[in-house]
Amino acid sequence: AIAAAEKLIPATLELGGKSANIVLDDADIEKALEGAQLGILFNQGQVCCAGSRIFVQEGIYDEFVEKKSTFITHLIRINSEEEARDFIQKMKKKHYDATHVCSCYVVGDNNEITRANDDGEPSGTAGAPMLDVLVKNNIKNVCATVIRYYGGTKLGTGGLVRAYGGGVINALKNATLVERKDAFEIKLEIDYSLNGKIEYEIDKTNFIVNNIDYTDKLVYTIYVMQEDYSNFETWIANLTNGQFKIISSREKQLEFDIQ
Repeated sequence: AIAAAEKLIPATLELGGKSANIVLDDADIEKALEGAQLGILFNQGQVCCAGSRIFVQEGIYDEFVEKKSTFITHLIRINSEEEARDFIQKMKKKHYDATHVCSCYVVGDNNEITRANDDGEPSGTAGAPMLDVLVKNNIKNVCATVIRYYGGTKLGTGGLVRAYGGGVINALKNATLVERKDAFEIKLEIDYSLNGKIEYEIDKTNFIVNNIDYTDKLVYTIYVMQEDYSNFETWIANLTNGQFKIISSREKQLEFDIQ
């Protein structure tokens, strides 16, 4: 594990408020996040869990020229394999005059479905490197297409791998990424006399106040990460001296901006 950790390339981690920002100082996302396969990112001696579920918030576009060939990348968020296939067909119709429309997609929080297509490029030089970037970076429920307009100069096997994988890397650099985390939505009832204390102390925690209902008593709707639930129970019991009531608690998935 130590030998593997020594090979990791540092990324900068900024913590702002209740969500985390991962800021990549170098230009190579694939290398900067190689450590995600081990579930860790190093930031000046600190360790942060990164073996999680990351999504593209909205569609993203990138275009570059390599040895006179134009490469156009599109990334979109999807919810099913059917959506991925529909998008790929849409790109093929839109770019009917392109030399190649290569594609890949990942469906499911645990990569239940992964597909890659070289669309006429030499086997393993297009769809596979595109997919590899997505999988290594824990990007879920995403479809990528890289369209090539051939410029007359062959790139060779290595050049194709770098171009198609690089197209996805470039798009990720410009994408708004979100991380999905498992949480509980807790409805908490307290007396008005405890409100000031709750408001002051909760800002010191990772618990997120989503809503407050003002009835005969105060009802807080609070998001608590699943791994923090036992800490929350201890925190609220100590803070209120046991004078609280949990009306309901249900599982909920939250998304936090990454970049």
